[in-house]
Amino acid sequence: MKMTSNGMTMSRLSTRCALAALLLVIPFVHAAAQAPAPKDDARFNFGPPLRSENVFVYKYTERVTERHEMDGQMVDSSQRLLTYYISQRQVQSRGGTGLLLIEANIDSMEIDVRKMDGSKTYFHTQRLTGAQEELELIRNREVFGPSTLVNRMVTFTLSPYGEVVKVESPSLKQARQDVNDPGIDDFTRARILEVMTDEYLTAVYFPWRNVAPLFRKVPYDKDIPVPFLTAFNRISYRDTATVRVVNGPDGAPHLTYFATLDRPLTKSVTIAAFDEPVKIDNARVSLSGDLKLDDDGVVLSGWTTMNGTTNGKRQGVPIKSTIAHEVYVQQIAVTPFTSSN
Repeated sequence: MKMTSNGMTMSRLSTRCALAALLLVIPFVHAAAQAPAPKDDARFNFGPPLRSENVFVYKYTERVTERHEMDGQMVDSSQRLLTYYISQRQVQSRGGTGLLLIEANIDSMEIDVRKMDGSKTYFHTQRLTGAQEELELIRNREVFGPSTLVNRMVTFTLSPYGEVVKVESPSLKQARQDVNDPGIDDFTRARILEVMTDEYLTAVYFPWRNVAPLFRKVPYDKDIPVPFLTAFNRISYRDTATVRVVNGPDGAPHLTYFATLDRPLTKSVTIAAFDEPVKIDNARVSLSGDLKLDDDGVVLSGWTTMNGTTNGKRQGVPIKSTIAHEVYVQQIAVTPFTSSN
């Protein structure tokens, strides 16, 4: 199978897998018996993030609960359940540089948002009929941000040491230019730009790269610092996580990790209750997670939990946001392809 530049071949692959994948249960069920511990000198050998000559399909789900207080009074709260189906393949770059390219495409999206006033917003890209109300729904401020990424191919370039050295997407580059149209309001512009930072794109399209020490041989049960890129509810971070390879209770190798984030790159955020971005004064997040690995380090499934608060101001009035952000990823299909490189 040969993937086109706009990701449509991968889109068709993921669509076929999506209905079956909806029956999967995301949380892990651990075996009751503890697996034997590895020997003291045992090491886990991480290879590249994916296997060449294969297209991988992952289900990415995030659950976010937000509560926003302004001058001590509740002004907004919501719960968001967002699901993406993401197709990925790995190819060698040309020229003998040793670089790896990961091409990733979001093939479909489902989002369900519940607000404190009882209102609900639901949208699914695979259930569109062309009705006028669907076109209006796409413009909903809870939908247009995440839907901006659907069917926009992103290419991640990795160094021989596993670092992300470049994030590229011609269609997103065009979207960044289009959003500067003076007819677009400040909220819309800020919300779209929030989901197009390198940190956000890496966290969503390629979430395990945030912590997996690619191309390294890592001892079991030893803490290792790993630089990573991530996003906490559209707030971007570049920081360091502490990771540890362990023998999981299910007998499989797992990568566990944790971090404390307190230096956001994002200077303002969008809150649906307001028509303009809110300035961030500070944001502190506690992060932990677990990835279940195949024998070569390819991620089979995983979860991340993030809990934090942000403090900012709107027109000089203090705003405090309390946010719980959970992410689940699960490999749902692997299909051979023939590389054109």
